[in-house]
Amino acid sequence: MLKRYPSVFFIGAILVSFVALLTLHVYTLAPTVTFEDSGELIAAAAHLGIPHQPGYPLWTLLSHLFTWLPFGHIAYRVNMASAFFSASGAALIAWAFFLWLRLTYIDILKNPLLGFLFSVLTAVLTATSSEAWEQSVIAEVYGLHIFFTGLILLLTTLWLCETSNNERSRYFYLLSFVLGLSLSNHTTTLVLFHYRS
Repeated sequence: MLKRYPSVFFIGAILVSFVALLTLHVYTLAPTVTFEDSGELIAAAAHLGIPHQPGYPLWTLLSHLFTWLPFGHIAYRVNMASAFFSASGAALIAWAFFLWLRLTYIDILKNPLLGFLFSVLTAVLTATSSEAWEQSVIAEVYGLHIFFTGLILLLTTLWLCETSNNERSRYFYLLSFVLGLSLSNHTTTLVLFHYRS
């Protein structure tokens, strides 16, 4: 089982990553329909329609919830979904990285503040790379894909580091479920299936 840093640093890394990146993405959010598949995806989210193959059913259902927000117009609200999913995924990546640091560099990082800073930096670099940032401020399915990638990395870390067979089984089943959900968003999840022990 992983030993964890004091909870203030652990929770702080996740919250700071999420709030900072959500603020940045909302500040740079596209105000309306953009290029690529934006118009088609916004219409699908607004009316629970079916966009082009493979249909993105999970993204459509989750983005539809954002159309209920009480501000902005439909396009802005659906764009907001991408910003939220991307910031959430980056926060999960910060969490996973925090655990990796604790596991791997436990003797080197005696100061938990360093773990906090490195984890937040990892999240920021993840969500502000040019392609990730571009897809996080428009109506696209890749913000949700960032979320699932972060969740899969976190669950894989917890699964690999767990010593109890019962807990490992639980993480494995949860990881399998999340991989299936992620496939209902985008098929590039298949890249994450390869694992060597």
